[in-house]
Amino acid sequence: MIALFMSMNLFNDILPPYASCLIIELHKSEENTYFVQIFYRNSTSAEPVPLTMSGCEHKCLWNQFVRLTEESLTANIEVECELPQDSFSSATLITVVFAIFFLLIVVIATMCFRHRKRESYKRIQV
Repeated sequence: MIALFMSMNLFNDILPPYASCLIIELHKSEENTYFVQIFYRNSTSAEPVPLTMSGCEHKCLWNQFVRLTEESLTANIEVECELPQDSFSSATLITVVFAIFFLLIVVIATMCFRHRKRESYKRIQV
């Protein structure tokens, strides 16, 4: 929440309480222009409080809103969200598969050895 407040120059140095919300509404006017309204709700018992960005009215025109927040936006979302290429290498995958395969062989060999050992005993009838 604080990062969002700061990106729109709305943060007043007071930490938002748990479960507070920021409501950003996009509207279309009768003149076919778009505008944004921002509301902040920090309590379930109170109505949302209208917020006004500096350099804009409460009904902030879309173009003005974009211009005021463009510093906070990333230019290339694909580059920003890309994972490192070597996060899970093929060598790691081969090692994991080999370890599982080796464990499986050990379990099967142990079961066979125990089964063979039981067959060598003779039952004594009393």
